[in-house]
Amino acid sequence: MRLVAKILAASLLPLLILIEVAGWSLNAANHIVRTNRTIVSETLPALHEAGVAGEIMSALLRSHARWTLLHDPAYSTLWTTRADDLEASLSILATSTRSPSERYFLRKSQRAFARYRAFASQTADATTVLRTLSEGEIRSARRLAEHVGRSLHRLGAAIDEQAKRAQQHAADVEARTWRTVLIALPLSALLAVALSFVVTVRITRVLRRLATASAQVANGAFGAYVAVNRSDELGDLARAFN
Repeated sequence: MRLVAKILAASLLPLLILIEVAGWSLNAANHIVRTNRTIVSETLPALHEAGVAGEIMSALLRSHARWTLLHDPAYSTLWTTRADDLEASLSILATSTRSPSERYFLRKSQRAFARYRAFASQTADATTVLRTLSEGEIRSARRLAEHVGRSLHRLGAAIDEQAKRAQQHAADVEARTWRTVLIALPLSALLAVALSFVVTVRITRVLRRLATASAQVANGAFGAYVAVNRSDELGDLARAFN
């Protein structure tokens, strides 16, 4: 191998290691960015929507209780409006839930709400209104509504847990990236120093032999000989000297 190739190899090997580490770090950073973007653009809105759905369900219970007590049509209309709002909220959640546990609790919430809505209301003249319930049916409707509330709460907890897992995964990737960089940088520097030292020692060894032999020739000792077994430019120089 020629001398220039040896010097380039000694210089490029640590550089290649640094390039590989840099590429891996960029990929890890991209993964962290994607994870955080998902949390911000999907998980947090879904968590907010689950909270909104729970609040709507609580409002539905209050409207239903007031209608049961007063039989004021305004409360029936308000209940219908809020029921439609909850239906829309569940539809939004259906497009933003990702994990199996989220989808499971969303389906439970949808089924529970469908049972509650079908039990508590009826259609009259193409209009949904609350129907008159007996005392036992009122308790059943309340249990159904509470079941919807529990399912929505568990859905929110599942979304929150998914967000925490995503954040923890991003934190683990970040920690691994920093560990890799902090290990690779000093190792690359040490490798560069070691390779440079080896190349320098091998070069200077031949140069010292040439210098010694040249001094002998200058002193009239023309039998000076440089023992060298190299195929690079220094080997050519030593053979030319001999």
